[in-house]
Amino acid sequence: MRAPFLSQSLEILKSRNIPIGTILDVGVLRGTPELMSAFPHTKHVLFEPVEECAEVIADRYKKIPHELHTVAVSDSSGEADLMIRKDHGDGMISHSNIVENRQDEVVRKVAKISLD
Repeated sequence: MRAPFLSQSLEILKSRNIPIGTILDVGVLRGTPELMSAFPHTKHVLFEPVEECAEVIADRYKKIPHELHTVAVSDSSGEADLMIRKDHGDGMISHSNIVENRQDEVVRKVAKISLD
């Protein structure tokens, strides 16, 4: 078993009074419950290139200060090919990732940004 778990790590940060001014969550998909629970009053800046997740994200974060950016985060800004996967059999998107030179996969173009 790996330890500490994400929720334990966040509690350690809080117990040591480490100031957290903003949460940056890259690849939020439908939400990060551990971050939402640990920092419900801290602003969350969310990055999720899968537009289909935006409505679910808005609903789940409605009581948390947040802003959503529907872009991919990469080492450069511009445009990227995003591969979407649905691994659970329920039709919901389970994974996405930037791909290069992949002719055999279903991809869509998305904006990408870099973070400093």
